Amino acid sequence: MTVREHLGDEAWANILLGKSEGHFHDEEKIKNETSTQVELKFVFELESASNKDKLWTGKCDEFYDGESWKECCDKATDNWDYDESIFPTDENGHVGDTAKTLQKIFQRSTEGTWEEVTGALGSEIFDYFMKTWEDKSKG
Repeated sequence: MTVREHLGDEAWANILLGKSEGHFHDEEKIKNETSTQVELKFVFELESASNKDKLWTGKCDEFYDGESWKECCDKATDNWDYDESIFPTDENGHVGDTAKTLQKIFQRSTEGTWEEVTGALGSEIFDYFMKTWEDKSKG
């Protein structure tokens, strides 16, 4: 199940437009679970450029869990698509060129708060994500 399917169209659009952080998991359920699962939040910037060089940007948070951060990255790179219907269109109804760029990665702490992954581990996760996405995009 994708994040969009889980949340529904309205909540998904709010996340993409930066109006809501959104959460893929039920917060109360997470607080009451004792698990060795790793949970990562990937923060992406979305961009759309129209023919008239107007640039639109938005934010998209995606949440993944797994046995390891590599499994989370593998799941995230399987879901590179995004809903283009949230982008503005030109007078002909065309979206223009779009892009989805990874900006930051956060990990849920044992206390349930999101903390940015930085330092050597942050670089390792980011590099793994980018290499995995490149490998998958080549087919």
